Amino acid sequence: MKKILSLQILVIAAGTAFAWSAVFGDFSRFFSAGGQLTQFSGCRFPNPLATPCFYGAAAFVLALAGAVLLWQRQKRSWQKNLVWLLFCGSLFAWGVNAWEFYKFFQPHTGAYIGCSGLPAKSPFYTPCFTGACFYLAAFLFSLWLLKKWPVNSKPAQ
Repeated sequence: MKKILSLQILVIAAGTAFAWSAVFGDFSRFFSAGGQLTQFSGCRFPNPLATPCFYGAAAFVLALAGAVLLWQRQKRSWQKNLVWLLFCGSLFAWGVNAWEFYKFFQPHTGAYIGCSGLPAKSPFYTPCFTGACFYLAAFLFSLWLLKKWPVNSKPAQ
């Protein structure tokens, strides 16, 4: 079971790394454009604290911490909680993407501006879409692991 739990940590860590690299890029652009941490309007780029990407990245950190604790303690009930957290994160991420697709297909002049404030050819090329794919992969893996986990199993000593 520890090997499978290690794979779960790897999947969630990959999503966490991607999400935070996108958030740090957003912060870099925001500060380079003259934005201040407490400024939520008046800058060319959105304040990353006000973007869904920041909150998705924060939830990935919680999921990673939960996966590491789960690896240490190996309690099936904790896996259920992790599945719910990843389900909610995935629902949030795909909801954000649904909004991005809606905006993309609305009549607009000029380039489509994605959730990070950058022009994109389509929502498929935004960090939001990639992050949602990571969330979905982590959720499906965690759900598969829960189904594979024996109901009356004891933690390994």
